[in-house]
Amino acid sequence: MDTKERPAPGAEGQSARAADAPARGPDSHGGVLFLVAVALLTCLIAFSFVHMASQFPYYFMGDMDFVVAKDLLLIHSGEYPECASHPSFGMFLPYLLTQQAAHALGPLSILSFQDLAESLNPLAAMAEFTAFMRAESPIVALAITLLLWSALVVVFRPSRAWCLLILAALGTQQSLLYHASMIRSEFFGVLYWAAALWAVALAVRMGRPGARLAWLFLAGSMIGLCFLSKIQLLFLLPVIPGLLLFARPELIPGFRQHGEGAPPSRRRALAAAALSLVNAGVFLNLLMAALATPREVGVFTFFALETGPTHVLLLVLLAMAGLIVLQSIVAWRPQAAAAWFAPSLYATLMTSGFVASFAAHFLCYADPAKSWTYLSYDFSFLFLIPGLYRFASREFGERLADLALQIRYNPAVFGVHLAALALLILSGRSRADAKARTVAVAMSALAALNALFAARFYLRDLLLVEVMTNLLTCCYLLAAVRTAGRARRAAGMALLAVLFLFNVNAGRRMIDRLDAECNQYGWRDSYWSEVVFGRDDEYTQFMRARYPDGFEIALEHANRFRDTRRLARFVLKNRHVSQRHIGVVAGGFPVWTDAMDWRIASYPERLAGAVLVDSAAAPPRSWGLLHREHVIEPSWHLDKFTPDGGQEAMAVLSRLDIEVIVFVAEPDLGLLHGPQFEPTGEIIRLARDGEQLGLSGVRVKAYAEVPVNELTHRHFIVIRPSRP
Repeated sequence: MDTKERPAPGAEGQSARAADAPARGPDSHGGVLFLVAVALLTCLIAFSFVHMASQFPYYFMGDMDFVVAKDLLLIHSGEYPECASHPSFGMFLPYLLTQQAAHALGPLSILSFQDLAESLNPLAAMAEFTAFMRAESPIVALAITLLLWSALVVVFRPSRAWCLLILAALGTQQSLLYHASMIRSEFFGVLYWAAALWAVALAVRMGRPGARLAWLFLAGSMIGLCFLSKIQLLFLLPVIPGLLLFARPELIPGFRQHGEGAPPSRRRALAAAALSLVNAGVFLNLLMAALATPREVGVFTFFALETGPTHVLLLVLLAMAGLIVLQSIVAWRPQAAAAWFAPSLYATLMTSGFVASFAAHFLCYADPAKSWTYLSYDFSFLFLIPGLYRFASREFGERLADLALQIRYNPAVFGVHLAALALLILSGRSRADAKARTVAVAMSALAALNALFAARFYLRDLLLVEVMTNLLTCCYLLAAVRTAGRARRAAGMALLAVLFLFNVNAGRRMIDRLDAECNQYGWRDSYWSEVVFGRDDEYTQFMRARYPDGFEIALEHANRFRDTRRLARFVLKNRHVSQRHIGVVAGGFPVWTDAMDWRIASYPERLAGAVLVDSAAAPPRSWGLLHREHVIEPSWHLDKFTPDGGQEAMAVLSRLDIEVIVFVAEPDLGLLHGPQFEPTGEIIRLARDGEQLGLSGVRVKAYAEVPVNELTHRHFIVIRPSRP
């Protein structure tokens, strides 16, 4: 990758800036100590996000955690999401891909409603499904931090001290820490926004025109996925091209060294105009499809609102038309309009990426027609429902009051930003610096509008304000110190240090803030079986039918789903046990995943609430049998597993704090003999449509291999706590 940048012809102040800048080229980021420091700081930041997520259970926040989990089940089942009003697609996409991978590899037990229906305790399966998604939130927080940091490093090439301080300031933002604990569509939108900034930064540094165009196309596709995640992120999108204009205002005349600024050939100009026409044509096709698609999705999708062209739609159409006109002029008069060719081409490439991002909908369903309809729904959300752009129904005075509350709550973000803007205005005297100051003022005005109109005075909406404002702050400081003296450079570092210290102090109390915020709104484990937003849907009806009685004990097991699955995996060493195979000993509960109509009719009282595992349905794996002589007594033998997987036998491993009981039909009792087995004399009776079946219990005292291939009837295992 060629990242060298020659001086741009005609760029004033470039030599002075190179002499005084803290940027020292790619070599400034070498050195083992610096890399170790970056790695340690990254680990500390990652630990803070993971620690935050670990403090809250899966049912901590039903909005949006449960709603998103249910919508993803719908998509995996070939149906449309019901609460896709944000429109949330940018959030659904990575979840769909990671869930498919996790299900194939084993950590995730269910994907679809069919899997849920075949689970002995669907609540526990849903708990695992939701927790898996929440586990990705710390990863998203870390990715946002590193992408924003990398973008700034690539563009400005700061010194090592600045690199570390910027990483610390960005990684300790309290909005990232807050969102590491839950599922939010705007969180994924900010991830795509950060990725777009990173792609633009790489495009700035590319020496090869082809590579630059590829990165700009990628930036455009990230912009599309960002907008497809949350409409409120609209105010953040102009920052992406703004980074080009602000950070390197001299680059546009500098393109001449690569040929873009020279008069283009008529063929190249016509090709660029043709690409703009293709973009406009595809966009208009999507518009026609959205207008023609019947709106039958859910009740909470805001389709009930009045529809019509939005201001955003008109702005996009106007921008596309303007590009076509501009490129037609360039093709007609290439000599006179040569300076406009490069910027219009780059805008066209980013527009192509934006339009292409909608094609990601075809990754959701096997049926292309269904994907096309889903794409049309999301297009409607973005461009055809004006009511969704009324981010707050309050009067302007109330919004000003909210902004005042934001400033009072987080004074460092706003104060440091204004100080950084002032430092930038006072620095630099070249024409390029003047352009950068103009862009900076415009971006700060946009940040103020974002805080005023897009964000509410909620902790969750702090993300929309903080990340954008702090990124601009870092840009201003890095640009200002390039031509500043030692005193101003020290002032810039002091401002970043203030921001970092304020973030750390606020982060120390974030768990307590969440406790105080959600003590009444969240923490409802029953939410995973209730009506959502007033809609009595298929999921709710399924849960009601599944748990007419015994709901509380099922919920208790769901709340400790990790422990029960770990316990089942401990006991069954050569079986793939998923959450689908784990149930509860309770009246009316099923025992076999492929025969749900067999339900528990009676059982010994001491087994009430014990963990039940459908060991007959758990598929065998190629290893897991143990050398019995090494596990029936304490032993430190190096390798206790046998080379033979022994799929004809089921390895059952007990331990001192649990009691493991295999329940088999009466004719099979004789097959479980030996010192490792002990009949308990207990019977669990099952019933189905007037039929009854009794299974007798045999305790596994140590390690045993159950000859499942010789059993004449089905079996299952019960695990309960014991005392040594």
